[in-house]
Amino acid sequence: MKCRMGAADRAGGVEAEQPALDVQFCDPDQHTELGTRVVIRYGLSPVPGDSDIPDHGPGGGLAAALSAHLANQNFYRDVAKFTWASGMFRPLAFVVENRAP
Repeated sequence: MKCRMGAADRAGGVEAEQPALDVQFCDPDQHTELGTRVVIRYGLSPVPGDSDIPDHGPGGGLAAALSAHLANQNFYRDVAKFTWASGMFRPLAFVVENRAP
C-alpha cells in the first residue's frame, strides 16, 4: 500500500513542510527532558541457588492439609527469580517535538 499522507496538500499546490523531529529521553516520573544520551543504572541483588530456597508448603491445620495439592512448591523460588529479573528493568520514555517552522 502506498503512503498518501499529505497528497491533498501537494495536489492543491500547498507547499508541505518537512518535519524536523527532535527526539530526547524523558524522565517518566517528572516529565522532564533528559537530552539525547542517558546512563541507566540497575542493581541486581544476589539470589540464592534453587537448592538453598525452601519449598513452599502448607502451613498447618485442616484447611492447609486439604489444599496442599494446590500449593506451588516453587513459589519462593519463582518470587526470587521474578524479583531478580525485575531489578534489570527501568521505565524509559521519550519526548518527540516537531521543530519545523
